[in-house]
Amino acid sequence: MAVSQNAFPFIVFPHPFIGVRITYQITTRLLDFMVKVEGERLVAYRDTNGTLTIGVVHTGLDVTPGLRINSETSRALLLRDLAWATNCVSKNVHVALTEPQWIALVSFVFKEGEHAFIASTLLRLLNAGDYVSIPTQPMRWTKETINNRLVENSGLALRRRLEISLWNED
Repeated sequence: MAVSQNAFPFIVFPHPFIGVRITYQITTRLLDFMVKVEGERLVAYRDTNGTLTIGVVHTGLDVTPGLRINSETSRALLLRDLAWATNCVSKNVHVALTEPQWIALVSFVFKEGEHAFIASTLLRLLNAGDYVSIPTQPMRWTKETINNRLVENSGLALRRRLEISLWNED
């Protein structure tokens, strides 16, 4: 699958509150941001959980030991892997977003998961139209559990700062 330099097909969803369709377009800007925050490896490796992984955190039965891919294939896999996260944001956010805001939310959902996003204060505040409070919310999601203790993850904190910076763009 060739990756366009400009944009991918629109994803269109009916909006539950205002009755119109909202369209979001997956662009190379989203893919580039995901590569920046997730990293990209073109040779299969085992992640910290021992799962075979390749490209931009792509896992699955198609990833085998020693597998090598090129950057174009990695981006095509990422495009496919992002589908659930873009769908989640599009289905659950009921207010207007700028492209940078949409990308920041897709990144957040891709990392934290659909259920966490749907249950989050971030989504509740956003759907209430409280855009001003949103930049404080991602920094509540910077910890991981190690040996049954919640510990600050510096890599996750950096990712959150990048998402916040993107959110705040005009």
